[in-house]
Amino acid sequence: MLLFIDDATRHTHEYIVKYKSEALAKYKEWKALREMESGKQVKQFRTDGGGEYTSKKFADQLKSEGILNATTKPYTHRSNGVVQRANSTIMERVRCILDDAALPMTYWAFAVSVALHFEDHTPTRSAVGKTPYETWHGSDSKPSLKHLRVFGCSAFVHDPKEKRKKVHYRPTPGIFVGYSISTK
Repeated sequence: MLLFIDDATRHTHEYIVKYKSEALAKYKEWKALREMESGKQVKQFRTDGGGEYTSKKFADQLKSEGILNATTKPYTHRSNGVVQRANSTIMERVRCILDDAALPMTYWAFAVSVALHFEDHTPTRSAVGKTPYETWHGSDSKPSLKHLRVFGCSAFVHDPKEKRKKVHYRPTPGIFVGYSISTK
């Protein structure tokens, strides 16, 4: 999992990857989205110095964009305390979400996404009286909570008329595992 947190707003973007070699492509995707949404340029990219961020390709990309590549000292979790605490809190929530839904750990990536979705819609100390969502999208843009559902609850997917036969059930049963960022 790659987790990008905006320092100013605490707004999060997560990317579930199978291989660390996917980090550069996901960074480019995140950077384009962040700059388009905020209208501001990324000036600094801070990491824990993990191998996925220290490759020559990654360093050349940051250099070509004029972005400062800031890394913490190796084996010093104290110097990266905010991120370490955030990761710990997220994983505690993930364990609770999976336990409550009685789902196996194979669903961890979906649970991470849901935990971050909730965090984005919950007030934080860094943005007094606001949620990271409001800080990111503007203070007049209150997040709606109408769409929230219980992770792991029964869900049904509507099958379009063109894809079903006369005697087939209309919905396909499943379980709810998260929120889409591109559709309702």
